[in-house]
Amino acid sequence: MSGRLDVKTPRRTVRLRRESDGQKSLEDGWSLVRFEPESGNAVCERDAVRVICPRREFEALNFPGSDAAWSFVANAAEDELIKARAAWAELDLHGAANALLRYAHELDPAFRGIQILPDLDEKIDKINGLCQKTLDLLRVETKRKHDEYERQTTRNASETERKDELLIDLRDLEDRYAAQAYRHDVQLPEWRRLAEAVRSLEAENKKQANIA
Repeated sequence: MSGRLDVKTPRRTVRLRRESDGQKSLEDGWSLVRFEPESGNAVCERDAVRVICPRREFEALNFPGSDAAWSFVANAAEDELIKARAAWAELDLHGAANALLRYAHELDPAFRGIQILPDLDEKIDKINGLCQKTLDLLRVETKRKHDEYERQTTRNASETERKDELLIDLRDLEDRYAAQAYRHDVQLPEWRRLAEAVRSLEAENKKQANIA
C-alpha cells in the first residue's frame, strides 16, 4: 500500500466525485473517516451518509496542493475555471492544469502568450522585478515631490498656483505608487498561487501516469 495515503488525515475535509443525471461533479465538505486496510479505498462521510471512494480517485482529488487548485474552481464563474473544474471531475488533471493556464491569459496582458507553466513563472518573476524597481523609483520621486510641495510658499497668486500644480503631481505619484503596490502586494501573490495550483495538478498527473 502506498505511503501517499497520508495526504489527508482522517476527519479532515476532503473532496469527492459524485454523479447525478450522468454528470460527474466535485463536492467539498466530506470528512475522511478512514482508509480501508486492504484496498486503500477512502471511507468518507457527510450528513450521516458514508461513501467509499476508490483510492486512485481519492488521491486525484485530494493530493498535496489540491486545496489551492480547488480555491480557484470551487465557485468559478469564468469559462476557463468552469472547464478546469469539469476536467478535474473527469480526473483529467492535465486538462484542468491547461484550463488554469488559459485562465491566466485573462488576468494580465503580460500572460496572454503563455503556453506552459515555466512561461507563467517567468512572467511572474519579470513582473515582480519590474514592480519592485518601479516602487523604489516612485518612493524616491514621491518623497522629493512632497518635500518640494512643503517648501513651496504661497505669498502670491503665482506661488499659490505653483503649489497647486505640485499637489496635483504629488497626488499622481501617490496614485501610481498605490497601483504598483496593489499589483505587487495583492495580484502577484494571487498569480503565484495560481502557478502553484497548476504545478500541483501537473505533478499529481505525472505521478498518476507513473503508477498506471
